[in-house]
Amino acid sequence: MDSNVIAQGVGLIASALVIFAFSRKSDKLFKVFVMCGALVFSFHYILLGAYAGAAVAILNAVRTFFVIKFEQSRKVLFSFLFLYLVAGFIVYDKPSDLLPILSGSLSTIALCTLSGIKMRLMAFGIEILWLSYSIVIKSIGGLITNLFVLSTNAITIYRLTLDNKKQER
Repeated sequence: MDSNVIAQGVGLIASALVIFAFSRKSDKLFKVFVMCGALVFSFHYILLGAYAGAAVAILNAVRTFFVIKFEQSRKVLFSFLFLYLVAGFIVYDKPSDLLPILSGSLSTIALCTLSGIKMRLMAFGIEILWLSYSIVIKSIGGLITNLFVLSTNAITIYRLTLDNKKQER
């Protein structure tokens, strides 16, 4: 079997985990399934030879674990920003490698300092970085996940905006 078929199959499994996460009402279960999806995506990226994406996906999974245990912790924020910089220095090979590194850093800032619409707006921009990376490395599972998350997030931003307008009345 072609190694690209295996890599894309692993990416589709990761995509399914992330999409399943979005159907969870529990924040903790959401984060657990996102963490699992990130770990499977790291394997997918390794199979594709996309080592910056793999490093960031592993860090994202570990970071999500710490965010579950210590929500909005400054120690988690600064520790992981440092780790993303170190990982970026180690795995950087081409300009597209900056996309997941920047994404990991920005998502850490969002998870540890923002909430509501502000967090989701930053998440929207972060997902565009991942979408760009998925296109560059030709990740089918990544594309599916990125498009799903972008559309779900856009709908959530719209719903939160409507809720805020109702509360202002």
